[in-house]
Amino acid sequence: MQPMNTNTKEMQDDFTMAKQIESDSLLLNIPMMPDGYYIERQNCMSDIRDQLIALDGENHGGHLFIYGPCGSGKTTAISQCLRHLVQERGYFSRGGVLWIYIGNITRLQLFNLLMDTFIIVGISWKKHPQSLEEIAAQIKEYYAEHGDKCCALIVFDDVRDASYIKYLKLFIRSVIISSLTKAEIKSCHQSLSFPAQISYSETKQLIANYQLNQNLLMMEDSNSLIYRIFHKYEGFLLAIAIISAMHLNSENQCNTFLAEVEELDGKIETNTYGQNLDGIIYYSLNQFEDIPKLRFLFICIFKEDIISTKTISSIWQCDLEDAVSQLREFQRISFIKDMNEHSLQFRVHDMVVKSVERLTKQLSYPLSWKKLHWMMIQYYIQQCHGDLHLFPDDGYYYRHIIYHIIQAEEQQILQAIMENFSWMAAKVNIMGNVSFLIDDIQMAINFLKQNKKEVSFYEELLSLLHQYEPYFQQSDMNFMQVLLLCANANTVVMERALQTASKNFSGDTNHGPWYIAGRCGQEIYSNISPWISCKVIRAGFKDCNLFKCSSNDGEVLNLAYVIDNKSSNCQVMVTSYNTLETFCQLTLPGEDIYEVSISADGKFLAIASYISTHLQYCKGWTIYNTYTNEPLEIINESSVTSAHLCCKKLKFYSFSKHKLMILTISDDRKKIDMWAITGNRIEHTDNSILCSKSIECWQLISHSHNMQFWWRNYSRNQSYCNNPDSYTPECQIEVWHIKNWKRLRTIQIPAYIENQNNKWIPTNNFNTGCELLTAKCINGQHLRLILRYENVIGLLALSEVYQSTAMSCSEFIEKYQPIYYSDTDIMDMAVSDDGLYIALTVTWDCKIMVFRIQDGVIDSYTHVYCLEQVHRVIFIPASHNILTCNPDHFLTLHRYNLEANHFKWRFMDAYPLTNDKLRTDEISKERTLDSSHSFIKNVPVVIKMVKDEEDNRCKLKVYEGDTLQLVTDFTLNQSYDWCFIFDDLDTIFLIKWYRCSCTENSKQETSQHCHIAFVQLQNSKNQLQYQERIEKQLPDDTENVQLLQSFYRRSDGLFIFVLYVTVISIIT
Repeated sequence: MQPMNTNTKEMQDDFTMAKQIESDSLLLNIPMMPDGYYIERQNCMSDIRDQLIALDGENHGGHLFIYGPCGSGKTTAISQCLRHLVQERGYFSRGGVLWIYIGNITRLQLFNLLMDTFIIVGISWKKHPQSLEEIAAQIKEYYAEHGDKCCALIVFDDVRDASYIKYLKLFIRSVIISSLTKAEIKSCHQSLSFPAQISYSETKQLIANYQLNQNLLMMEDSNSLIYRIFHKYEGFLLAIAIISAMHLNSENQCNTFLAEVEELDGKIETNTYGQNLDGIIYYSLNQFEDIPKLRFLFICIFKEDIISTKTISSIWQCDLEDAVSQLREFQRISFIKDMNEHSLQFRVHDMVVKSVERLTKQLSYPLSWKKLHWMMIQYYIQQCHGDLHLFPDDGYYYRHIIYHIIQAEEQQILQAIMENFSWMAAKVNIMGNVSFLIDDIQMAINFLKQNKKEVSFYEELLSLLHQYEPYFQQSDMNFMQVLLLCANANTVVMERALQTASKNFSGDTNHGPWYIAGRCGQEIYSNISPWISCKVIRAGFKDCNLFKCSSNDGEVLNLAYVIDNKSSNCQVMVTSYNTLETFCQLTLPGEDIYEVSISADGKFLAIASYISTHLQYCKGWTIYNTYTNEPLEIINESSVTSAHLCCKKLKFYSFSKHKLMILTISDDRKKIDMWAITGNRIEHTDNSILCSKSIECWQLISHSHNMQFWWRNYSRNQSYCNNPDSYTPECQIEVWHIKNWKRLRTIQIPAYIENQNNKWIPTNNFNTGCELLTAKCINGQHLRLILRYENVIGLLALSEVYQSTAMSCSEFIEKYQPIYYSDTDIMDMAVSDDGLYIALTVTWDCKIMVFRIQDGVIDSYTHVYCLEQVHRVIFIPASHNILTCNPDHFLTLHRYNLEANHFKWRFMDAYPLTNDKLRTDEISKERTLDSSHSFIKNVPVVIKMVKDEEDNRCKLKVYEGDTLQLVTDFTLNQSYDWCFIFDDLDTIFLIKWYRCSCTENSKQETSQHCHIAFVQLQNSKNQLQYQERIEKQLPDDTENVQLLQSFYRRSDGLFIFVLYVTVISIIT
């Protein structure tokens, strides 16, 4: 459903013009009312006018909530009042009136509607909001500055969800029309109760408007038609309006009508508000001829509130002019409303639809509810000659056909369309989102289960769509291609996907060509991937460490990063992870940026670069407001204004919901200061901590107002190392409460440990011991420290009492639990905010080791097999999701969820875990020679060239899918130096350079030549075949060859390889 009646650009243009021309054009989207059939509600119109006039005051706006039962005439009355005030009395001339229908919209639709509406009325966004709450915050800020410029009145009609009211009240002036009760709307102070009944005199006027027999109108006794209708329906406007249009021109007709309606009302169960329209609707329909009756019944089974006239004319199989003429008649008799001939849309009154549904379900009506839906389905089948995926997009069919099939209870048609992958591919392509297909499959499963039908295939398909949803969401992803690459081998889904692909493979440009490949072969550690999504931002290898992410309680994830550092085009960007929309972009030519930091709400960005002062070359931080791109003013301790904060480290800290602070560490790393952000200024708070030693590291402890920092109580000076027994190296950790600015505890732990008899004990030997590199305090049910001593990761339990602690050697041995010891360097370590997960990268490969903490101890571990080589791993704040960074020409961010369903964990059966133990299940005598990766239709494919050390054979292995399962194991005829694969191509290149000896015929002398060979392989259905070999001669004096880069130029189909050839230079 599209809540807006025209697209945003058209409405904005209309609304802008409306401010400049005559008063009747100030009414945008106001419901159009046919002349002569509506009455003015005298008993409530004056109150509504007074309240509307108050909203048009010079210096203030306001909000008016008008509530009353369905069918009481609220929309008509308010639109009449607005037309009178604007056209005849000149009100709302500064901003006009915009009418918006709400109905049964979702929160996402509400978000999009508000975004569009604010643009229409002239409000510009400083930053693209990511949620309804962000919209609210920005609009309040905007109105605080520009409230006098926002004069438009926004009318929201048919508001059904009370929780939406607070967002609709964001506008300076708004009217909210609803059938909700005042008790349900507690936030609206100014409200009017719309009368549920019309008066007796209004009933007479309404009936007279339809030119009923004047003799009947003159009758005033209790037996008159008007009197009987008025009292039977208790002044219910909609009922009386429909009756008035029936042309009951004789007393016999009136009596027959009332008798039949009374008899019918007793047969149908209803919970309609105070009234039963069923008999009236039944009698009125029987006055129609067959074609108009069928046309109206088709309208009533539509799934959407707002119906397109074009769609209706297609289903009615008539031209648009005929359809509009018929709809005008339906509006005249009050069956439909809000007909807009400009946008060609209309609505059927909710109460009328409900009555039709009851009539066609509970009575032996000639056209039952099921029959109507069946007829609509048959229309679509006939139009596309049974090929359901070939029906052209009419804006309705692909979105709602499954709903109609279920309403018709057509199990066979449902199963046929739910097993038609071509139809699914068409739906995903047209809707632009796989989530609509997921909803359809879930509806089908629920329906079939109710009818005790087998649903295993649909559940398998639904699980697959959920697991690989990020692949399907790619704009250029082919639905069938994803099924072929992601479905498991020997499953029904794969079998039918292959059947569909084979059927359409030959020359069907609408579908292919498709890369047909089933998943088979070796199963790697986890067959369920925790991979969620992949994002690419324009930042290269050198900028990888200048990347930070910030999340406000895990809801909105923003990325701050640097592009082209130190260059004339140096830029700092802040981008939404979800939308990849950049809402802050700062150009800082030539800046040498050292670090960036971003506040949790994404409003403030801190950039550290090297600046020159009169004393030294130091690190200075500039803080920007991302909404305005303007720097904040710094007021230092001496009350001197500066553009920079001169400090080593900086962190943002949320002191309270509306108060943000900054914590800094001085350049000498011996002082911590707190600064307050007030408006566009940053001022020192007089809160400082002085340390005698340089602070090594600090952190804000999650889920608390505490911070932790630590320093070394020793020096690495060589003189101490000569006599280690006389010196005990320790590190001191302090935990402070930030709000109270009070130290909570001090912990002294060994600075060095070493392994003696399989126990890690403190040592004072600088040469053989492992030095403490990282200490992270975890604040939870169990107080503990995660400690990294070079290549040893461990967990240290702390006492529950906050007190100063100096750990003895025996106490440390008892409480320190080593987790993992690596015989190679640990490249990176990250810990989740709550301390429940630890992620490690040991080498720059495609694997991450993750440990899980439960009840204060490490209980299990697993490996995350990543899509690409991992250079950095970080936890997304307030979540158990990790981001891995792979900087190449761009920065690729892969997101993994460590709480993925069925993710396999191995229990820790020994401490610490070592690489030898990890290799036990991974013993292999294969050595990797080279590897390459690409994306085939956004599905990752990795090739690896290996050499078996036992038989010296070389193999080429192909892995694909998010779990990188092995699909091809191909033995090569010789060894090669490099292998390459390219995006969206099934071509693999193997490259080797070598020397050969040959004899020159003229001189009969043997000489050496250097060659390079390019071998092209074709990867078809996971079967590798040699295709072509090309030899090129290199200079004879070549000493070495490096292959720097390769790429495929699509414009002319050319493969390009960039070589760096080292030549021996002979000086003569």
